[in-house]
Amino acid sequence: MKFADWIEQGRLSRSEVGRRLGISQGHISDLCAGRFWPSRSIAVRIWRLTDGAVTPNDFLTDEEIGC
Repeated sequence: MKFADWIEQGRLSRSEVGRRLGISQGHISDLCAGRFWPSRSIAVRIWRLTDGAVTPNDFLTDEEIGC
């Protein structure tokens, strides 16, 4: 599941996601838009926050995985 999709499901607000991950809302927007990959530590925090629904591989684009 894409991080943006998880957020759009409305489980938590972007501000609450940012607070729990220790990153800004701008950083969240950049991650959701695919502007850059999360660091390893942020990817792990996202995985934990989403109870495994969003994995580091979910940040790959179709082009990067060969689709």
